[in-house]
Amino acid sequence: MTKFVNLDPRKIDFGTRIRQVYTEMTELKESILDKGVIQPISVAENGDGSYLLIAGGRRSKAVLELLEKHELPDSFKMPAILRKLEDAADLRECELTENLFREDLTWTERLFGIEDLHNLQLAKHGKKARGKSWTQSKTASLLNRSVGGISRCLELAQALHAIPKLKECKSEDEAVRFLRKLTEAAEVKRLTKAHEAREPEEEIPHQEYENSLSDKAAIARIGRDFPKEKLIITLKNAAHHYRVGDALDALQEMVDEEYVPQISFLEVDPPYAIDLHAQKKMTKNMEDYQEITREKYPDFIGRTCKLLYEVTPASTRGIFWFGIEWYDTILSELEGAGFDVDKIPCIWAKPAGQTNAVDDYLARCWEPFFVFSKGSNPPPLRKRGRSNIFEFNTVPLSEKYHPTQRPGTLVREILQTFAWPGTLTMVPFLGSGQTLLSCYEEGITAFGWDLSDQYKRRFIAEAEKMLQKLEAPE
Repeated sequence: MTKFVNLDPRKIDFGTRIRQVYTEMTELKESILDKGVIQPISVAENGDGSYLLIAGGRRSKAVLELLEKHELPDSFKMPAILRKLEDAADLRECELTENLFREDLTWTERLFGIEDLHNLQLAKHGKKARGKSWTQSKTASLLNRSVGGISRCLELAQALHAIPKLKECKSEDEAVRFLRKLTEAAEVKRLTKAHEAREPEEEIPHQEYENSLSDKAAIARIGRDFPKEKLIITLKNAAHHYRVGDALDALQEMVDEEYVPQISFLEVDPPYAIDLHAQKKMTKNMEDYQEITREKYPDFIGRTCKLLYEVTPASTRGIFWFGIEWYDTILSELEGAGFDVDKIPCIWAKPAGQTNAVDDYLARCWEPFFVFSKGSNPPPLRKRGRSNIFEFNTVPLSEKYHPTQRPGTLVREILQTFAWPGTLTMVPFLGSGQTLLSCYEEGITAFGWDLSDQYKRRFIAEAEKMLQKLEAPE
């Protein structure tokens, strides 16, 4: 039952409302002074001569401020729709339903409003024998929103209660990103602790496969039924495989000690000597990323190639990622060190690229890498006759924890093309550690270095996640 009334604005009781802050009312006040209050507010009688506000908080606040400044006459009356309410829950439901369709609520007010409305409906409809009669789907229908959108709103509203700092975010999307970052950090910490608590086991040596790569029959047998137990043991030693330190210093130490491990495959992904902030839109997780200046890059590449040649046996194959502007430098230094290089590089083709200089450059959608080898009898290709174009999507930004992280699907395809199960791979510049993870999946033992402990923690978490999945009962 409703009726139209004109009431004294001073008799409006605001009660406890969704909206906490009333800002940017200049245009609204000007409109009221020019044309009056066109849209009536909604109220209910309190029983003491005052009116409990249901909807129309901004209009009411604007009129009260105008009255206080004597810009409206004291006799001004507020047009209102008088509603009869059943109880306090009915009042709240009316307020929420009307206000949630307004665009001028802050994102936090809107989320708390949706949460309140959903909880009111749950309380109002109660439970039936087969469960709750009110669902998120019904709230979504009531507000004309998707079920997924309502679910996200309710989850984020709960997070706002637990983490007040989220309220400082400028938008709902920013809050979701911030919450995801906190959740990921907590999960990485949990998984890392779980991995650190494990007792490392002695790894099954890869040497048993060393002399079989020249035997075609043996090649066919390698990796056919790679044992799950070996993969579990390898994963337990993941922290030992990802070594924090300078790769060139570590390689030089191997040279000084005349230590040549039985490496069968090399994946070399050095810095590109480019400004990632200028070249790419993505600047996430770049706090610990270190680049080489263009002036120092040729010497850096030369030293890298020479050290790699000295620490690898005379039966090694590898790939070398590079920025296309460094084609001549990389080719010259690899050949100068003694490696045989296929001068036609392979290409990672991406469906979409990036550039910050949209007025000057097209988006870069591919990256090249050389295939090189050492010795007269390097391991044969696993995928003979395969195209040198590798078409794979990039890692979604939401899943990226390293600025140059490559998708596991691409890395596994590269390993399935060039590397063999049961052998040893070296990755001098580990970055995200994705190559190590992919090596594990292919039954390959691998190791390498990175300067950042930050990326190692995330790698350890991913390795532990793989371990827990393998150990889970089937």
